Amino acid sequence: MVNYAVDNDARFVVRDFQKSKTFSSFLPGIAGLHGIPLWAFYVNRGQGIASFGIQDKDGAIMEFQPAHKAYQLTPTQGFRTFLKIPSDGFVWEPFGSPGTENDTMMVSANKLTVETAHPELGLVVRVNYFILPNEPFAALVRRVTIQNKSTWARDLEIVDGLAQLLPFGLDNMGYKAMGYTLKSWMDVENLDHDIPFYRLRASTADVEEVSGIEAGHFHLSFIHQGGLCQRAKPIVDAELIFSDDTTLKEPLGFFGSSLAELLTQSQVTTNKVPSAFATASLRLEQGETVDVVSMIGHTGDISFINQSAEALTSLDFIVEKEREAEAIARELASRVKTHTSQPIFDAYCAQSYLDNALRGGIPMVMASNPPGKKFVYHVYSRKHGDPERDYNAFSIAPTYYSQGDGNYRDVNQNRRLDVLFNPEVGTWDIETFVNLIQTDGYNPLVVKGSVFIVTDSSRLEDLVDEESRQRVQEFFRNPFTPGSLLMFLESPTVRPRVSPADYLAKALELAEQTIMADYGEGYWIDHFTYVLDLVQNYLAVYPDKLLELLLGERKYRFYDSPAFVRPRDEKCVLVQGVVCQRRAIAESSEKCAALAARGSDKHWVRTRHGNGEIYTTNLYSKLLALATLKLATLDPDGVGVEMEANKPGWNDSMNGLPGLFGSGFGE
Repeated sequence: MVNYAVDNDARFVVRDFQKSKTFSSFLPGIAGLHGIPLWAFYVNRGQGIASFGIQDKDGAIMEFQPAHKAYQLTPTQGFRTFLKIPSDGFVWEPFGSPGTENDTMMVSANKLTVETAHPELGLVVRVNYFILPNEPFAALVRRVTIQNKSTWARDLEIVDGLAQLLPFGLDNMGYKAMGYTLKSWMDVENLDHDIPFYRLRASTADVEEVSGIEAGHFHLSFIHQGGLCQRAKPIVDAELIFSDDTTLKEPLGFFGSSLAELLTQSQVTTNKVPSAFATASLRLEQGETVDVVSMIGHTGDISFINQSAEALTSLDFIVEKEREAEAIARELASRVKTHTSQPIFDAYCAQSYLDNALRGGIPMVMASNPPGKKFVYHVYSRKHGDPERDYNAFSIAPTYYSQGDGNYRDVNQNRRLDVLFNPEVGTWDIETFVNLIQTDGYNPLVVKGSVFIVTDSSRLEDLVDEESRQRVQEFFRNPFTPGSLLMFLESPTVRPRVSPADYLAKALELAEQTIMADYGEGYWIDHFTYVLDLVQNYLAVYPDKLLELLLGERKYRFYDSPAFVRPRDEKCVLVQGVVCQRRAIAESSEKCAALAARGSDKHWVRTRHGNGEIYTTNLYSKLLALATLKLATLDPDGVGVEMEANKPGWNDSMNGLPGLFGSGFGE
């Protein structure tokens, strides 16, 4: 019965999806310029969502699992729905393992939907997921719609939600290694508002200084029926539902007790992995529908959610936000609007652009006030980290104008067309990636995105009231992003005298932009090859600026790293009588100390043996140096570039070649 199709709304539809070949994917992690993104991964098992969280794996709300475990655990540890017919005690679990031929999954650009039916009961269940856009907190929205298509009314008891929710404050590897021990720090609070708040009660490190944890994850649910919305009563103690079944397969507690009885029992809210279930008892007339809506997310201040709960518990609000989330994705994808005789090809072009653009980020041109300075800032960037790429340490900033880390090659190759789509980008990408090339021709792996530095904030202190000026001084002591500044201006202890947009424009006038990067884990031989694409695409738009580009302003730098390639006589060793290359990269303690001693702009090569001004040159000189360095690393036959720095090219399955003096012809 498995069937794959693309419908008229350009959704990828999988019928009988739990019987189809396993696959994993992710929601795009975009929440609008003025929203806080979550990362969320899904698989075609259970109710879809396999894990989600804030910023990175350490901020998991639902534990991050590699693909093979996600396929196994999502049906039990993920979202669950139990519908009981009180008259006979029968309990139906929609999408319960192993699934039925009625299960359908629909994948949109910024939304995931699963749907199923029970023909004998006459019930149809549809679940929609999307990331809440343009709000000052992060949330995954889950809307469960239950429709009664039978010929008579149905009394229902509903238990719906997440079987396991990780409190905020855990680290991913620590929980995987010592999950049982770390349960002893877990707390659930705020049940008096029916909005559970999940966090560790304190830091968990074995040190003498213990710190508190203020932020946390939350679960807000409501029931919409007959035009009315009512807050749902939560269950955070999964034992009430599953009783002695520690596998979480069967809701033995719900089998044996009415929902009213369960809700009278005491819930254990500490020292155990909690759940996040919404509950409802209701009568569903023939043809009637009921919606169980949940927002599970993250906030730095639960009092804000408590105060906003009335506005948030509105189906009109949820429907509008769902449209908004879809519109954001459509607007981004529309940059490659395609009209051919094949709608499926048109949809492919849009989705392909969206996926690849997010790897490099969407360039925005930001202007100062008064006009005069322009900056290119990439939003929505993210490193792929889906369950099949479980090795990637992705990070998505939980701020407005969010950006995330990426690898040099990934970001570079996915920005090659920036200037073609937006000529205002100019030479920004060329400067970014050429500057990150070192004097030895290599480059740091991790590109963190750009930040802004204001060295004198006195003119910005006049734009807030007197009581806020000290906080402004403290804020601008560190690099900032546009999103972090806008969120800072929204904090209750800061009262600006101008609009946030005007304040940001003024800050940009006084700021300098710089790129942030880290050495990461090695030097690949192919990363430099994408730089020429940036140059060629720029010249395709500005062919008259060739000489200006190459020989113009001396604004190109060299990245300064403590990691260096050892000389050949230090890395060539005998392994069982065979000459091999080992431990090709070393880190200089002297360079580490020198970089740490610098006040700002630490990672740029300087004159006077590292103690002078930042060294600058033009693009031609830097490209000439790069070409000379790569020519010097050709293999003895002059055929390929030597893998002299412990890493091959992009194909990581070639990892053994550097140790065997491999070289790359493509490079």
